[in-house]
Amino acid sequence: MQRLRPLLFQLTGPNIQPRHCVIAHTGGTVTVTPKTQNAETYVNNVRVSETTLLQHGMTVRFGKHHAFRFFDPAWEEVGVMATMHFVLNILLTYTF
Repeated sequence: MQRLRPLLFQLTGPNIQPRHCVIAHTGGTVTVTPKTQNAETYVNNVRVSETTLLQHGMTVRFGKHHAFRFFDPAWEEVGVMATMHFVLNILLTYTF
């Protein structure tokens, strides 16, 4: 069995710590955890100091200048399926 290596994503700049945070994907859930109190990490512009669940569309910022939007591909699939289900219900309701 092959051991998986952690994926490292290195940011540099003001207020970025060498080991800033951990982003984990476990069982379909994605979280961000700052490594220290000095690791400025924000979710939707609110500073977080403990493990925080990320949801589709949330903004995650590291330090003062590195901001990213979290995109969950599973959410897109659910949205497409819900839209298709809604349209199908309309077609079935109004079919002559």
